[in-house]
Amino acid sequence: MLSYEQLEELTHQLQDRVTQGIMTQQQLITIRDELDQELNRYRLLQEFSQFSLSLDHLQTFADTTVEFFVQAFEQPHCLFAIFDETQQHFTTASTFGFTGQQIPDFFIIRGKHEQLKNIKLLSQSSELQSSIDFLNLQEALIAFLVNPNQIINGIIICGQKNEDQRFYPSITNKLTPSFAVMGIQTAYLLHNFNATERLRQEIRVRKRVEKMLENKAADLMRSNADLEQFAYVVSHDLKAPLHNVKGYSKILKEKYNTDLPDKAKSYLSIILDEINRFGDTIDALLKYARFNSSKAPLQHIDFQELVEKIQRQIQLTLDQRSVIIKCSDLPTVHASGLQMEQLVLNLITNAIKFTPPEIAPVIHISATLKNEAFLFCVKDNGIGLPPGQEETIFNLFNRLHKDVYEGSGIGLSICKKIVQQHGGKIWAVSPGQNKGTSFYFTLPTHSSKE
Repeated sequence: MLSYEQLEELTHQLQDRVTQGIMTQQQLITIRDELDQELNRYRLLQEFSQFSLSLDHLQTFADTTVEFFVQAFEQPHCLFAIFDETQQHFTTASTFGFTGQQIPDFFIIRGKHEQLKNIKLLSQSSELQSSIDFLNLQEALIAFLVNPNQIINGIIICGQKNEDQRFYPSITNKLTPSFAVMGIQTAYLLHNFNATERLRQEIRVRKRVEKMLENKAADLMRSNADLEQFAYVVSHDLKAPLHNVKGYSKILKEKYNTDLPDKAKSYLSIILDEINRFGDTIDALLKYARFNSSKAPLQHIDFQELVEKIQRQIQLTLDQRSVIIKCSDLPTVHASGLQMEQLVLNLITNAIKFTPPEIAPVIHISATLKNEAFLFCVKDNGIGLPPGQEETIFNLFNRLHKDVYEGSGIGLSICKKIVQQHGGKIWAVSPGQNKGTSFYFTLPTHSSKE
């Protein structure tokens, strides 16, 4: 039999084991509760991530973020602020639990951002405490939101005031890993949301620009239609009375020429010349206004054959002036046949006209492929261009040497319009007066009009 002392010793051992068992059970319960809390936070984090992807507005995203943080960490107060890189301050996006408090719209957190990234608890930084003292928090979990470029783009603060500590568990370092993980996820979601919002903004801007371009195109079409209608009005309403003036002037000259003094005869001749010039100007304006490439069909144009065709058309002029036209390596281009013919014809006749009568015109036409476009050159041995006139010669009704050479000043303007409507450019280069001129123009290998 056991003695009393032995029984007492066994009783004490049994009590110790029971006490240890109870303590172990309590520890297990605590661990289980902590695991349940972590699992709940993980579940909330997944829900938060999925739900946030469907949000369209920043304010909704901010409110949702605060709501999920409050649920996950069971804290009575929470603030979400976004960093404004331009203004260098944090802008309050959403809050919870600060009823009756004046929370500023924006605030500045003192300290270097590289150091701030490491702060997990409010009590770890006196600078942070003073920066957000308007929240009146005793302790708080802190997560600076860092985007993939390692730049702070926001902050999440969840914490307690003095009076809250009786009802909520103390904030300890045990919560900081979970809070940091949720902060990282929030930072990425915020970064993606901002990128998506910028993309949406770009799309909205692009749509507005496209709409503006559509409106401009419609306005341009209406303007072209109005211009064409105006051309018909000019042709009828101006040429009819001009024709009458011209007719009566001819009658006056034919029937009463012998009765007029010499000065009156001179005036009458000037009137007839000006009427003819005015009529030519109206015809040129009508031709320019009616010139619309949208009505011209596109086809494959062999420029070698095109030049030969033009030579046959103006053979008499070529023979009279002993013109020499040389061609080398001219390509086939997808363009408007009628307009290419007009373009080349204008440049050839221009070269002939502006070559002095005592000189036989020599015109060299060539083309090279450069940067997905054909670069054409029509070079002559004519009178050349004065310095500074290389661009003005393409202006409507601009005429050089108008006292010597006839013309309406519209030929090169039509050339410019043709080339531009085919997506190309045209320009002139001249070494100087009496040294000839080279006219260059480009045509894309695939016409922009396709």
